Amino acid sequence: MDKKVVFSDYPTNKYAKKVDWWTSPEGIELIKGWRQCGCTFKEITEHMGVDIRTFRSWRKKHPELEEALVIGMEITNTRVVNALYKKAVGFYYDESIEELVEGEMRTTKIYHKYSPPDVKAILSWLYNRASDMWRAIQPTIDVSADMLSAFDEVLVSIRNTARDSQDEASLGSSLASEEVGTQEDVEDEEHEGS
Repeated sequence: MDKKVVFSDYPTNKYAKKVDWWTSPEGIELIKGWRQCGCTFKEITEHMGVDIRTFRSWRKKHPELEEALVIGMEITNTRVVNALYKKAVGFYYDESIEELVEGEMRTTKIYHKYSPPDVKAILSWLYNRASDMWRAIQPTIDVSADMLSAFDEVLVSIRNTARDSQDEASLGSSLASEEVGTQEDVEDEEHEGS
């Protein structure tokens, strides 16, 4: 079992109170680091060896504590967003091979590789960054009776227009074939007459 790091493990000789230690540059860096690792406030207070209510009161009195928590989390979120984006669009990376050469480990080969886009990363990105367009379940739309009747009128109008266009097209093609037939008849008569 891992040993938890608590306040008593840190140098306290130059600090009269715990709050003085945790608001010092060293304490702030530790808190920021724990937040970057994804620790919750409860876990951070356990590491610090203080009650969560005490920690809340310190955060109100010492803005540097609040800033450390926010900055730590922003850095973590930025790293995750960048990693997800990279995985979603694909990326190139170098892989080195180390071998034992003359008694010591040396890099002997470096391969330039490509990691193709990952479908799950793409979906995750789209669901979270463009959820209005890429949500798995789209919201239902409330349609009133007036909207339905207006929609029906539009559909009827489209059908009538399509039918009229089709009738005109078929009428035009039959007239064209009659004209061609008539022209052929005229040509035949001219040939017969000659």
